[in-house]
Amino acid sequence: DLQRPTAWGEAEGFVISSMPDCQVTYAGLPAAVGIVIGIQFNLRFGGGVSVVISPPDGVGLLCSYETLTLCPAGDQREECVEGVQCSQNPFTLTMPWQLAAGHYSLAVASNMPPESPRANVFNIVVADEAGETVDARFQIPGAPILGTDIPLDVASQPTLSWSSSDAGTSSIIRMGVDFRSPVDNVKALYFQFPKERGGPQVVSDIEVTTDVRALNRDFPLTMTQWFDDSVPTALKIFVDDPLARTELPAGLYEFTFRTTQPAREPAANLWFLTLCRTATCALPEEEEGVAYHRPPTGDEVHVSFALPGFQLGTEATSVSRLAGASEVTTLAPGASTMSPSSFMNTKASGLAGVFVFFIVFSLLEF
Repeated sequence: DLQRPTAWGEAEGFVISSMPDCQVTYAGLPAAVGIVIGIQFNLRFGGGVSVVISPPDGVGLLCSYETLTLCPAGDQREECVEGVQCSQNPFTLTMPWQLAAGHYSLAVASNMPPESPRANVFNIVVADEAGETVDARFQIPGAPILGTDIPLDVASQPTLSWSSSDAGTSSIIRMGVDFRSPVDNVKALYFQFPKERGGPQVVSDIEVTTDVRALNRDFPLTMTQWFDDSVPTALKIFVDDPLARTELPAGLYEFTFRTTQPAREPAANLWFLTLCRTATCALPEEEEGVAYHRPPTGDEVHVSFALPGFQLGTEATSVSRLAGASEVTTLAPGASTMSPSSFMNTKASGLAGVFVFFIVFSLLEF
């Protein structure tokens, strides 16, 4: 009877090794449009020309773009940008050159589902010209979609501006988030800068208290030590009393802080802004051997936003004050106010605005 097994046995198998250091970061806001997804991975083998990303059901990755920086720096960037192709079903980025082994990052605009998918995982496959897999990682955890019991209504992706992008110079960074309704139980805002292990990174250049400023006087700062810059590539700003349930009124909350730009762009050219439920939300990026930032996760976190970084040498231009922004607040005696007109601004599409597709794809050479 060929339908029934007549014998069985056991043989030595083999180990399947997946692409390491893979991470997906985004704010899981229900039914939100234009949310940026930050993706990081470590390609172990060269020769790939396409990156295929399969998101969870209901998460839509957008190919419509205005900003595309999926290319190495230098003279080949413009030619490369014009040659990158994006297609959907499945979402695929095809490059006009072969990827070398190394760490990469990219940021893609997306639409969120109304609730967490049952299989909330991403798959990433890097393939060669023949369509054969070069490297891959499956079952990468996605962010949970917030429930209705956690109201978090933001007007857009967080904003990122800078005063200088020249290599090795001091730059004043301006980041913020706009809430359309009051937000409860936020104890800290945690900013993380682009970094790579053993390579270039954006680092804090905070020497005095006035190097960090809040631009909205309604933000409930703590009366004593209101920020923590002990991690060189991050900044945490505390909200009032960390033991009390503190409500943030609706409005735009922006902060400026001083940093130093690296000699070259980090492989993981992504910024992160995490809204923390606790003042002690974890700092996992300090783990041994971690190549790039891993925003805090778990019960201590509401959401983490990913923002595409800017290229070194990008010319700073004047921008108008964002709608709803308050006048600059002086945080300490003798602190001077700062004009917003000196900032370059990059901003993902509003949650009800134009779709923008960001790609930040950089290589870490060992």
